[in-house]
Amino acid sequence: MIEMRAYAKVNLFLAVHSRRPDGFHEIDTVLHGIDLADNVVVEERGTAGVEVRLVRGEGFEGALPAGDDELCTRAARALLGEAPGLGAEITITKRIPLGSGMGGGSADAAAVLRALDELWGLGLGVDGLTPIAARLGSDVPYFIRGGTARARGRGEVVEPLDAPKLWFVIGTSRDGLSTSAVYNEWSGPASAARTETTRPEADDLVAGLTVGDAEAIAAALRNDLEDPSFTLRPELRTRKDALAETGLLAALMSGSGPTIFGLCRSEAEARECTGRAAASFDRVLVASTAPPLD
Repeated sequence: MIEMRAYAKVNLFLAVHSRRPDGFHEIDTVLHGIDLADNVVVEERGTAGVEVRLVRGEGFEGALPAGDDELCTRAARALLGEAPGLGAEITITKRIPLGSGMGGGSADAAAVLRALDELWGLGLGVDGLTPIAARLGSDVPYFIRGGTARARGRGEVVEPLDAPKLWFVIGTSRDGLSTSAVYNEWSGPASAARTETTRPEADDLVAGLTVGDAEAIAAALRNDLEDPSFTLRPELRTRKDALAETGLLAALMSGSGPTIFGLCRSEAEARECTGRAAASFDRVLVASTAPPLD
């Protein structure tokens, strides 16, 4: 039996550029792992093939995904080509909200790949698993490594970064947001006037992370998907404003939303701001930088 944690992420920076011929957008993003996590357990079974079971963890709300198209099932089946005749039972305890912009499904898929690689003794490692991860989804290659990283292309070009331990307030919403719907809104009339030259790159944020300057990190936070997400869900702008007014360094939406996070100076400040923000979200919690992956 192999057990792994699948850590969520927040996007400290997300610049969206032009649509590619394959339908994806070019992005420049900085992802930072946090210690909110699903739990993934894989075990050998006597018959060939894989079976994935999802169960509710503490604080998880909403319906669980199911069916053969679920990302973790596809991840497991992708490795079956490397392990003919083998089998595994996979149990995922969900704590990361679905459709939240924190990458729960991608994190689970990456953990499944890593766990099965170990269980079946395939020896693929990070380098061997990354091309498989890239075929599954844009965020999955990042989650193979975890930690803090800059991702470009459609997310498959991943550059690990050094980063200090950071503290966050995480404000979640019961109803998720469709990533494709948000990108479609970004590509619509409201975004047509934006030009490539007006969108910042992540260099200032990377510099702040390198020296561990929380104030510099806060000043460089950026997410180009906020406006389209706020168009689809206007209450999210109000929630972001409410979180920003609690006294923390800065607030930002993660990914395609609807999760809003606040960057704090310390654990004590995060806990104080959590209490002040509780009425504005369906759930508010304190999170910090995730530990390194084994």
